[in-house]
Amino acid sequence: MFVSCFSSYINHIKTKNILLCPIFLHFQTFLKMLQGATRAALKSRMRLLSRRLSTPSAASPPAAGVAVTAATSPLPGGSPPSSAVSPARATGVTPTPACSPAATGPLTSAARSRGRGDPPGSFVVGTSMVRHVRVDGSRTFCHPGALIRDITNSAHQLSLRNPSTHTIIVHAGVNDLKFQQSETLKKDFITLIHSIKQLDKQCIISGPLPSPRFGDIKFSRLRQLHIWLKGHCLSNNIPYVDNFTTFFNRPNLFKPDGIHPNQTGSQLLSMNIELTLRSVKLLSD
Repeated sequence: MFVSCFSSYINHIKTKNILLCPIFLHFQTFLKMLQGATRAALKSRMRLLSRRLSTPSAASPPAAGVAVTAATSPLPGGSPPSSAVSPARATGVTPTPACSPAATGPLTSAARSRGRGDPPGSFVVGTSMVRHVRVDGSRTFCHPGALIRDITNSAHQLSLRNPSTHTIIVHAGVNDLKFQQSETLKKDFITLIHSIKQLDKQCIISGPLPSPRFGDIKFSRLRQLHIWLKGHCLSNNIPYVDNFTTFFNRPNLFKPDGIHPNQTGSQLLSMNIELTLRSVKLLSD
């Protein structure tokens, strides 16, 4: 700040045709050199931070006996994906390619909880956005193209099959925006939360990601969904993962399609979910 202000002062004196002594001229040269060195140092620091973010945390071998796995399959108890999408349907997903099996291992290099033979303490259930989400002590289920109603059915089936699971984290809602039925979407979310609470499980809602590819209209709908979800969860004591703030105006966190998070984006999404999950556990203990 001082450097830029003093440089401006020197230039002002020049414009007034005031005679500068040699000391001022030498000092101005020094200031320019200092500015160049500062910019170089900042650029070097930014490159270092960028490399650290882009380096996968799984580079160090995970300790044995970690329960973080990912399952990418059709909806539990359901039939293969149907060939049509309708707002009125209750089950099934769009015929998009199934998520490829993801590598197991925790988000961080340190192992902290369950062995692989133990049931997970929580599930992450969502659309293709959670394809590469890894949360310690949790298992991820990815359903490409799923609507809120599909996720409700999936969460119910998973809960019945795993009665010891105490928390269900849901990430969905973007696929429902194409129907442009905001009130129906809100009712579906309310039904989803109610059904999970009826199963005596802790429900955590992971908010939508603001895709840089969305146009003004769809982005506005997504932002309104985020605002409503956050307010509804707050008023009903439901933990909410605010991903909108983390991903807003950061296209470098998305894949070239501009919709799905890339490796760094998936790591940040996983961290957001895990931090919320930990805070819930601390408050409940």
